[in-house]
Amino acid sequence: MINIQRKTIQRQIIFDVLRSLEHPTVSQINDVIQKEHPAISKSTIYRNLRQMEDEKLVCRIWLPNDTERYDNNTTPHYHLKCTSCGTIYDIEPDTIEQKTKNPTNTATISTISTIVAKAIKKRYNFAVTKKDLVFSGTCGEC
Repeated sequence: MINIQRKTIQRQIIFDVLRSLEHPTVSQINDVIQKEHPAISKSTIYRNLRQMEDEKLVCRIWLPNDTERYDNNTTPHYHLKCTSCGTIYDIEPDTIEQKTKNPTNTATISTISTIVAKAIKKRYNFAVTKKDLVFSGTCGEC
């Protein structure tokens, strides 16, 4: 069950369907819901997803040249997108390390994005509050 201020049966259904799919679009969520709950409209799905996003229960994923998708993984992470099959994969920010010139230091995606955010703040006086990073390419299955 989700812990939300205003829980409805429809909201729970939407959340359960989201959790059962990998990075779905609203249309994909709607297709699954319509099979068993045709009274739940697409606008209800949009509204509930936006509310769940505001409550930090889900994340909206913005992908270049693609429809927005949703993720129930709200921990900081990044994404890989296969441009052949369209599959989206999660990357945990500290799982990829790169040795720097100083052998005792390693750089992770997380530390690099933090350095970039600090440089943006200094150069443009712009406070970064969210970092979305998507790597596009071809997966091993394609």
